[in-house]
Amino acid sequence: METSPYELLVMGRYSEASEIIELMGRERSSEYRCLKALLLALQGEMEKCRTLLSWGHPDEDDPRVLSYCLEAELFSSGGENVARIKSLAERAIQANAEAIFARRVMAHIREAEADFSGALSHYQFILERFPGDEKTLLDVARLQILMGREAEGRASLRRAPPSVQKYLYAFSLLLRSRRGFLVLGAIAFLMLSNLSGRAASVVLIPLGLMAMAYALWKRDGLILSMSIRVFLTIIVFAVIRFVLLRLVGV
Repeated sequence: METSPYELLVMGRYSEASEIIELMGRERSSEYRCLKALLLALQGEMEKCRTLLSWGHPDEDDPRVLSYCLEAELFSSGGENVARIKSLAERAIQANAEAIFARRVMAHIREAEADFSGALSHYQFILERFPGDEKTLLDVARLQILMGREAEGRASLRRAPPSVQKYLYAFSLLLRSRRGFLVLGAIAFLMLSNLSGRAASVVLIPLGLMAMAYALWKRDGLILSMSIRVFLTIIVFAVIRFVLLRLVGV
């Protein structure tokens, strides 16, 4: 089955999508205009996107094409007015249940509202249409872990290809399991040991800071909570070790 230009956009294959969209441009149809606007928005060319959108939305008798236009407007509107973004995303999904970009936006909004179940339903819908999508697999895994569905989260992580984010999620999952206290206990032992304390401090403190920086960069609450928990453990036992060494006069 031939891949549509919209599906190519979802997969990030913009150059291939652009070639097909330009072929459609000969007719200057509403579908061409809306897909072109969406492509421009995804490529960061917001002014050109807004110019196309200024021609107005297509007839609502074609809900699929209408959803393309609404998704383009969604990206070009900026991120400040959350209520407007949410309204555009909801209208796009209402017009076309297959509006993948709008579903991603709604999933982010639901997750920010701590509605993990609502966010997960959007991500799982996307994953059904694009089973090999690495980003969506990790999104699903993150929410399953946050919801305490450890077995499902572990299964989702197994399906995801190797990445820094995957391994940090796996470590977060480990800390949330019954073995998490053993891991923190091992970190505490390394920090307090005469043999490994100094080396552990030199290695673990920068690693903890790097994990926190990565979480803030990605705006990832799961990695951030994990990195803070580990970093606090490292700092607390580093201070305890320092105090003990001073007390015994070493």
